[in-house]
Amino acid sequence: MLGERLKLARQRAGLSLRGLAARLDGRVTAQAIGKYERGAMRPSAPVLEALARGLGHPLGYFTERASIALNGAVFRRQAGLGARERTRIEVAVLEQVERHLLLEELLALDRGAEGMLVSQQQPGTGISSSGDEAGEALADRLRSTWDLGGEPIMNLTRVLERHGIEILLLELPEGIAGVACQVRRFDRPAVPCIVVDPATDRARRRMALAGELARLLLEPGSAFDSNAVVQRFAVALLLPAAHMRAEIGVHRRILSPSELDRLAGLYGVSATMVLVRCEQLGILASPPPRVRVRQALQADTDGGRRVEPAPVAEADVLREVPQRFVRLCERAIAEGLLTPAGAAELLRNHRLRGIREPAGSAGSWGVS
Repeated sequence: MLGERLKLARQRAGLSLRGLAARLDGRVTAQAIGKYERGAMRPSAPVLEALARGLGHPLGYFTERASIALNGAVFRRQAGLGARERTRIEVAVLEQVERHLLLEELLALDRGAEGMLVSQQQPGTGISSSGDEAGEALADRLRSTWDLGGEPIMNLTRVLERHGIEILLLELPEGIAGVACQVRRFDRPAVPCIVVDPATDRARRRMALAGELARLLLEPGSAFDSNAVVQRFAVALLLPAAHMRAEIGVHRRILSPSELDRLAGLYGVSATMVLVRCEQLGILASPPPRVRVRQALQADTDGGRRVEPAPVAEADVLREVPQRFVRLCERAIAEGLLTPAGAAELLRNHRLRGIREPAGSAGSWGVS
């Protein structure tokens, strides 16, 4: 990443290769600087220090990689998760986030102006309840702070990205739905990240996103940092109480399979999670009605296990795919800061269609 950062810093300073060489009083040639930027040659320590001074950046900006911190990340199941799997996840997250940060620097975006609006607050402040009710109160606070209103959240990924949280798709070990972590940077605010497995369906992915969001909000080791609070927060965030009562009713004896199917689609969760929420809110009494409802859902079985009705359409799954990085690449191309070739290098597995290379662009970055 040294070459890319050196090139970005020079371009942000408005200097050509010869201009930077002149600023360094001929200590290094323009040709040598070009080789540094292309990765064909690496500067010596004294030369790198001179480049850093000439460009007005701390040396660590060019030499230090962001350090990944999974402190406080809680896995759904820890059994069978070895050091090798954890290292694989950490390295993959770091590599993806560094590409995202590189693009933000190219666009001169100030991530410090984004970020989570409640992450720096004490989550327990003003919450006198405990356990499940604390999760409910935290979900209400987040909806208010982020101005989400009382309607269902149609695209949780988009909401999280809009509040500065990186959503990364990465294959996770079996039994782990999501991972929350912070990526620390040199002399810059940390980047909150949530990793989810791309193989999960929309309903499970949304629950994982909501649960890992709670782990980012809750201070590790606090009285509110518990699985009960996390689980209640996730359900309350995706199935808001007032909306549920208005949609279903305050008290019901039973829900039909077709009604459960409709509600699952409305809230983007499984039919089972709709039942769980109905019981939490006292809409359905338990246990006899719950048993009858779950029996009614057994339209099909596989080895004695209940099969959820009406799988979510593929179009709905696509609505929970991270899009911020792709949009930033498109923006950089439109502004002449990046060519499609440069975007493809950053996106790797993503594809940009229908985008032409800006006229007069030069090199993979397309910056004059």
